[in-house]
Amino acid sequence: MRRFATPLQGITDLAIVLIALNAFLFWLSKSIDQRSEIAGLDLLLWLLVPAAFCALYLSLGRIWPSAGLMPHLKGQGAWFLFALTLPMTLAGVLLLVNQLFGVVILQPDLMASGVMIGLASLAGLFVKNIVEEFIFRGFLTGRFAHTVSAGLQGHLLTGVLWSLWHVVYWTALLPVGKIAEVSGLPTPLFVIVGFAALCLQSILLGELRLITGSIWTGVVLHTMNNAMFAWLVAAQAVPRGGLKAILLTPIDIGLTYSGVMALIGVALWRRRLSGT
Repeated sequence: MRRFATPLQGITDLAIVLIALNAFLFWLSKSIDQRSEIAGLDLLLWLLVPAAFCALYLSLGRIWPSAGLMPHLKGQGAWFLFALTLPMTLAGVLLLVNQLFGVVILQPDLMASGVMIGLASLAGLFVKNIVEEFIFRGFLTGRFAHTVSAGLQGHLLTGVLWSLWHVVYWTALLPVGKIAEVSGLPTPLFVIVGFAALCLQSILLGELRLITGSIWTGVVLHTMNNAMFAWLVAAQAVPRGGLKAILLTPIDIGLTYSGVMALIGVALWRRRLSGT
């Protein structure tokens, strides 16, 4: 059982699982003509196989406390408030910039209906993000915390694996044409931008995990991020095509949005190291 308690071994084994799973799901998507034939099974495998692997590893190594599943609510109210409001604040500022420069024209009726879509998605996204944050911040950040790559380097490496896991989602699991419809970007460019954005966001999510000792602030931030993206897409408030989509998307794949998150994460990392 020593293997399963060895941090570096857990990181390596999860990386192998993620790469193999991506390859299998990509093959599956190309082998079946109609996605309806698998009725979402590919998405379930994409989400649950890594989670099952992490749960098995933690059980065999008897290291469940390192997964950060305990909420540690006492004294953490400010961090939860931060996680709740940061996506709204950043999105609001970028929406204002987009409006001022005519990048998008906000339509009040679509904005109102989009809010309802965002709210309706919250519960499902919250459950999905418990699983996702358990895999990448609970298991991976927890493992990196006990290696020489703890901290900023570990967050970036976690971001790389998190991004790699998303590649098959973007290229094979999403409906054909969805990326172009939402962003106006060709899929290869979207994948590059999305990869960079998730690596940047991983710095802040990883720091929240280490500062609070749990995954739950990350779950809240991640859920707000996804729900607001659903709202803005429904409201047709996401810039489409070219540099404006890459830089000024108010949430999720926008590099300005993700870059600010990364800067906040670096500031928290330096603050944690200094002990202040």
